[in-house]
Amino acid sequence: MAKQFNEAFSDWLEDFYDVMNSSAELRADLNEVIVNLGIDNDVVENHEKLIKNQLSNLNSLYHVINRNPAKFKSLMLILKPEAHG
Repeated sequence: MAKQFNEAFSDWLEDFYDVMNSSAELRADLNEVIVNLGIDNDVVENHEKLIKNQLSNLNSLYHVINRNPAKFKSLMLILKPEAHG
C-alpha cells in the first residue's frame, strides 16, 4: 500500500511540476486567478478563501521544487527508486 501511494504521489508531483514548468504564462495566469477570484464571479466567501489558499499552496509548491532541483530529485528517488535509479 505504501509503495502504491509513493508511486502515485511521485507521478502526481512530476506531472504537476511538468505542467507548471511548461510556461511562465501559465504561472502568471495562476497568479491572476488567485488575485481576481471572487471579483468577476459569485463565489461564497469561505469557498473563495479555500480556493485561493489551495491555489497559493500549489504555486508555492512549484517554487519550492523549482528552487531545489537536487532535493526534488532525491525525493523522487525515495518515492519511486526503480523509475529514477
